[in-house]
Amino acid sequence: MKAEEKNLSLILVTCLASAQVLLEGMDELQETKYYKQSLKRTLKTLDQELIKVFDKDITKLYGISEETMRQIQSGIETISKELATLDPARIVMLGEMLKDGTISFEDGR
Repeated sequence: MKAEEKNLSLILVTCLASAQVLLEGMDELQETKYYKQSLKRTLKTLDQELIKVFDKDITKLYGISEETMRQIQSGIETISKELATLDPARIVMLGEMLKDGTISFEDGR
């Protein structure tokens, strides 16, 4: 896969997974003052539109299965939960560490 295609697929996957995380978040807010049915409908429409537009290209470019999308979504949710409790200065530091390679990930781990 060319670098440009890989970058594009990463963006598409990130958009889809993020929309799904937002939907899950709204579900978790359902019994609170922050829940709005109109927001939930808007997010659901966004998710459906993203799937319509991106789905074939994601499968073609990245070979992503539904299970892999669920794993990505779960990872984003876990990261979001951890970031919600971090001091903002630590979030900035974490981003810089990921960017400069202080923290890196190897395939299969």
